[in-house]
Amino acid sequence: MLAKVKHQSRSVEHHLRVPRAEVWPEIVSLVEELSPRERLSVEPPWRLAFEMDTADSELEFWQGTFLVRDDGAECHVAFGLVFDPVSPDAVSSDAVLAEVDEILADMSARLCELPGG
Repeated sequence: MLAKVKHQSRSVEHHLRVPRAEVWPEIVSLVEELSPRERLSVEPPWRLAFEMDTADSELEFWQGTFLVRDDGAECHVAFGLVFDPVSPDAVSSDAVLAEVDEILADMSARLCELPGG
């Protein structure tokens, strides 16, 4: 019997003082800079999901999703990370957690640099 895959997830969120329409092109550009292996879903102007290449990573895979909630003159942006470590035994290893923390810190910093951040 196949083992059930148990993905892990983490997220960061930021409220931006600009409309969603102004943030969406910036998020698309941000994802293009990351050079994802594959875009999984693009639903303008509120959702963009992608998968990254993990060849040089402690993670078996990682997928990111940006969600942009329209709050009129402002918006709320969330970045969600879904991942699996290379080895099931490495779920809580320092290297895996350090890589996940680095990804989230980078995305949080990038969100703060967006207009209105």
